[in-house]
Amino acid sequence: MSSICVGPEGWRLPIIRKVVDYTYLDGNAVKHGMMVIPASAPMPDFPSFFLLAFVKSGSTLVNALVGDLLTECRVPLIDLPAYLFERGIEINAFQCDLATLFPLNGYCFSGFRGIPQWLIGSDVLQRARKLVVVRDPRDILVSWYYSIKYSHWFPGAGTPQFHKGIDSARRDVDLSLDEFCIAYAWALNAEFWKLRLILDGEDALILRYEDFVYNKVGLANDICDWCGLKLAEERIKELAATYDVIPKCDEPHAHIRQVHPGDHKRKLRPDTIAALDVSLANFLDGFSYK
Repeated sequence: MSSICVGPEGWRLPIIRKVVDYTYLDGNAVKHGMMVIPASAPMPDFPSFFLLAFVKSGSTLVNALVGDLLTECRVPLIDLPAYLFERGIEINAFQCDLATLFPLNGYCFSGFRGIPQWLIGSDVLQRARKLVVVRDPRDILVSWYYSIKYSHWFPGAGTPQFHKGIDSARRDVDLSLDEFCIAYAWALNAEFWKLRLILDGEDALILRYEDFVYNKVGLANDICDWCGLKLAEERIKELAATYDVIPKCDEPHAHIRQVHPGDHKRKLRPDTIAALDVSLANFLDGFSYK
């Protein structure tokens, strides 16, 4: 599959779009699919990187802003999690040739909230750069509860594996907020340890929610500096301003419910916070949260 890309100075370059074959589990059946990934021109030497984020860590904001910044520089994104989610395919039930889907140069692989098990230990993940978005895990748990209970959209159609996870999460928000946070701390710990396996000694940029939530321009500049993107400061400010949204009050049914750090202190009982401080101690220490 090919087309022609016309650059800002009129140069023309053929763009080859790759077709990636994949398989996935649909109940007991193994099914096949095909996805098309865009070309990496005109920056084929751009070192690819994975954008990894914890759920409810400002991931939607960072993914969108990274997408805008890279689009300005014509670096394409491959958002596999969104592609699978829209089709109702459980990401851990997906398989393909990873080297074809995740080339070492020319791309950002975005949309990951956690790391699929099949990606752990893979050569493409070990060799690629990583941009990682983190947040105080106690605030993540509170936001996770409100998102599932009130605002998160799920597709109607999907595989049994996909709906099993959704149904389980929907049942779990019948718990009280405090009960949910205690019960789901293990899930954050599991993702934390998977992340630690790939971060030691790697070229990674860690973005903490608490450091960027009130400073979107600073966030955009940090991303540009790390990626090596050359954009005018005024253009960076324009793009960042799109995401400078802070609700005036707590809006449980909105995707952006509230943005202020420390929400767990306002929502959880002191004994719940004390229990989370113990169970999430490695996470809190690993990313310098008190």
